[in-house]
Amino acid sequence: MKGLTHLFASSNDIKELPDEIGNLKELKTLALTNNQLIGLPPSIGMCQQLETLELGRNRIVALPPEIRLLKNLKVLGLEGNPLSDDAKAQLKLWLPNTEIRFD
Repeated sequence: MKGLTHLFASSNDIKELPDEIGNLKELKTLALTNNQLIGLPPSIGMCQQLETLELGRNRIVALPPEIRLLKNLKVLGLEGNPLSDDAKAQLKLWLPNTEIRFD
């Protein structure tokens, strides 16, 4: 699985991701929309090749600071999550070159 580049696991009632997600060093797309996630593990920052991260329609209130390590991230979808205005502002600061979708 270490060579995995695309992981689509939407609509699976996932409540949390294991720390081992950081072992997927070649991952470019991670789609986890319509689950029950409240956040991501800090190890997400190890997925340095990640370009698209779709997290819409979960229960995410904040993302770990390690998200800013994703320098190749082009799209971050967070539609339908209960993020505060402060959390949204922080993400924009951490990921200035990423298209972040909140609505």
